[in-house]
Amino acid sequence: GNMNDYLASLQRYLELPRLTALMPGHGAVIADARGRIEEYIAHRRDREEQILGAMQAGATAIPQIVKAVYADVPEAMHQLGELSVQAHLEKLMREGRVKSEGARYLLLTDN
Repeated sequence: GNMNDYLASLQRYLELPRLTALMPGHGAVIADARGRIEEYIAHRRDREEQILGAMQAGATAIPQIVKAVYADVPEAMHQLGELSVQAHLEKLMREGRVKSEGARYLLLTDN
């Protein structure tokens, strides 16, 4: 999905004055809505920093980045990680921090 849209929607939830609980489509009701949304935002920011760190260490292709960032996740799950990394890379490209050259992604700034 679009990481910018996702983060913006989470931010909009935080702006709701009466937000108390989240009722997901599956699983239990989340009583601390604000806390959970803040966790989601923090997790995405942390993941983005991990992606930038992998790129600074020389990873340029999505599978290389996934291997570095999701080292603690079974390889059978890496295909899902590739979708997340791609969404982050697209966000970073829109921000002018990363560029794409075919299947390679390169940092444009000192991140």
